[in-house]
Amino acid sequence: METIIVTHSEEKNGIFLSYIENSPFYPDGKGGQLGDRGMIENIPVLACYEKYVQTERFVEPGEHKYSISSERKNDICQQHTAQHIISAAFENVHNIQTVGFRMDENYSTVDLDVPFITQELTDEMEELSNKIVSDAVQVEEILTDIEGSKSFSLRKPLSEKIKESVRLIRIGDFDICACAGYHVSNTSKIGLIKIIDKEKIKGNLTRIYYVAGKRAFKDYRDKNLILKGLSSLLTTSQNTLEKRVSDMIKELKDEKTLIKRISEEYAALFSVSLAEKPLKCGKYNVLVYSKNDAVSGFLGKYIDVGKYVLVIGEEEDYSIATSLFDCKEFFSALQKKYGLRGGGNSSKVSFKGTITVEDILKEISII
Repeated sequence: METIIVTHSEEKNGIFLSYIENSPFYPDGKGGQLGDRGMIENIPVLACYEKYVQTERFVEPGEHKYSISSERKNDICQQHTAQHIISAAFENVHNIQTVGFRMDENYSTVDLDVPFITQELTDEMEELSNKIVSDAVQVEEILTDIEGSKSFSLRKPLSEKIKESVRLIRIGDFDICACAGYHVSNTSKIGLIKIIDKEKIKGNLTRIYYVAGKRAFKDYRDKNLILKGLSSLLTTSQNTLEKRVSDMIKELKDEKTLIKRISEEYAALFSVSLAEKPLKCGKYNVLVYSKNDAVSGFLGKYIDVGKYVLVIGEEEDYSIATSLFDCKEFFSALQKKYGLRGGGNSSKVSFKGTITVEDILKEISII
């Protein structure tokens, strides 16, 4: 096992940092890529930076054995090489350039310099990307300099300001570009590339989300289990699942419309009987409906708030409506006394907090 030199270590607010001479751990976020994970002796490495790593416990300065997770590195290789292939596919066929890339723990994203792409185009590029994978194309690493790079047709030209050596990644005749990250040695090692989503983002760009390698197979397995579960729950096949859900949503909307209509009709009738038995609180006649349901939303429409104070609510969630006093001022007084959360205007307020209907009636009676 190889060794590293930890020059010094420190603790900052419970976070342990170890500074490493010529650190072999690839930093998180460099080139949009995930960083390495591993061990220093028996202490897990939690995050990696250019000159230091974050560890689970304090690492004494000095020489230590270390290891880097090969499983994580292989996953990064698959995701990163997949990005090269996806970006090259869009540029080679449709001249759509990549302007951003980010690798996450669960998925990766590629930002394309185009305001919109159709699903047909996305499917086409996914198929082309997977053809490159199945063709088992050799992935080469070429070390050169800025002058040497000019002999290659790079997907993205290099800046003339670059003075140091340049590392190029070539995927057969399909793509070549400068990159310092991890890559597979052969595209077949990726296994599968799956574009899982796309969205328009600011600056007239389109962001596509993808998974590759083991992530893609896991994504397929997980979604297949979800579909099987939903099919069983809804007693339908996967082929008719979308229609079944669509029909259920329509039925639900129809039922909600019906409930809303019935609730309003009931509120109109109930308001009459409610107004027959007001509670006398000081100089005010108060009507109380101790629920927050579909009916409560319509009561204010049928109660004369110029004649009554309408109090609606239960379990620390209330509203008060009336034009007999300033509801906003009344709520401000309640807020100071009971520490409530909410707001409204002079004719209606809604609020939450530790207060009961009895407390509210008591406060109304002393206005």
